Amino acid sequence: MKKSLIILGIIIAIAGLLFWVLRPQDSQTIEERPIISLKVLEKAVFLEEEGNLKYEVENLATTTIGSRVETGTYGRALIEGGGYKSVLDYNSSLVLEDTGNKSSTSQKLSFGSIWSRVEKVFEQGEFYEIKTQNAVAVVRGTAFALNFQNDVSSLFVVEGSVSFFGLKENGEKDLNTGVTVKAGSKAFIDGKKSAVLLPFDNKDKNTDWYKYLLSGNYPSVQTTPPPIKTLPKAPSVPTSVSNNQNLPNSATNNSTIAASQATSTLNQNQTTQIQATSTFTIDSVSPAQILFGSQDFVDIIGTGLDKTKFVLVGQTPINNPYIVGNGLIRIQVQNIGLGVYDIVLYREDGTIISKKAALTIYREQTPNEKP
Repeated sequence: MKKSLIILGIIIAIAGLLFWVLRPQDSQTIEERPIISLKVLEKAVFLEEEGNLKYEVENLATTTIGSRVETGTYGRALIEGGGYKSVLDYNSSLVLEDTGNKSSTSQKLSFGSIWSRVEKVFEQGEFYEIKTQNAVAVVRGTAFALNFQNDVSSLFVVEGSVSFFGLKENGEKDLNTGVTVKAGSKAFIDGKKSAVLLPFDNKDKNTDWYKYLLSGNYPSVQTTPPPIKTLPKAPSVPTSVSNNQNLPNSATNNSTIAASQATSTLNQNQTTQIQATSTFTIDSVSPAQILFGSQDFVDIIGTGLDKTKFVLVGQTPINNPYIVGNGLIRIQVQNIGLGVYDIVLYREDGTIISKKAALTIYREQTPNEKP
């Protein structure tokens, strides 16, 4: 009997040891994970928590690490965690990553823009960082904006300073590319991990992110561009610059645009300028032809583009175009349907310019599909 009890005790001890060794090794238990609050500033905002389906947040929500927050074309979200407040801008996606340290924060910006105010002064071993596909911004207390589009990471620092690094292939910081970006400066890291430092210009200081980061108050903004009819027009030139009236638009087009049609239409491209000067031109759009669903962004290449107020693709306004500089604008086109579209730019001084049939979005036809 005594021998049986000893054997039973040994079995229980071994089972307990195995349970302890083989238990799930979460870096943080559910109880230890930080609570992160999410507030809808402008609809639509979506939340995808670990192991659950993505859903739209109506007003307020709480979440934790392992979640993804996304915004639609007119959506913005306020994200608050330990010592920081961030606004996730239009058409953006952010993953709340696990650092293994409750006092540290790591986030990954898959695409789009985020504006962060970090109020906590982190102790040794603590940090707040935001990664993109090719860069990481590490701070200890500051106000900055980070944008990631078309393999370019752009950092804008309003207060304090931020360490900005390119990433190696294994995702680690590339210390050889590191720069310190101070208040009033911006930096760019492209796909080749090169860093460029520049001072703010007047256009930077007139943006929503700058106003928010400077004051800490979310700005009251108009989320859609003003109607076309309110913009200045040249009386002797037609206000319509589209030659696509017979083409299906993004709301009604269910037909296939063959690649041969797209090519023949693109050969007729020409640039029309209304009230334009020789310093405001659209030279090209890249890529000019897109298979539907395969590309989120296109580049408008030209001169004098830094004063652009907003962009039209056909009749669709592109909210919040990303103006890289005088010669380049990047626009999001994932919500544009099948068709051949004019690109129209409106500048702050009332100048209007267009490039006809500049962008084609087509769909390949399957063998059994009706045209």
